[in-house]
Amino acid sequence: MITSGYGRQRAYSQSKLAQIAFTFDLADRVTVNALHPATYMDTAMVREAGAPVLSDVAEGADATMRLIDESAGETGRYFDGVRESRAHAPRAPSRSQAPPARAE
Repeated sequence: MITSGYGRQRAYSQSKLAQIAFTFDLADRVTVNALHPATYMDTAMVREAGAPVLSDVAEGADATMRLIDESAGETGRYFDGVRESRAHAPRAPSRSQAPPARAE
């Protein structure tokens, strides 16, 4: 549990990584894959968060349709857009972003 140094991006990254790890575990029992359709698509959530729009919804839809149409029988895979890829753990915060050490 995060008790200090909480950040929205870090929490989001950790939750996405947990979803991907669960997908890999589930793939031993059923056909399932993980997809990161696009980064910062032009959605209300992204705009309201003040994040830069880096892709459009059509790009995410294309990746989703590719996975539906072309991945029959594949399981336990991770796709970044239309490419099979590897999931990466979030980077640790730099020293300037890390919370101060607690005195014992």
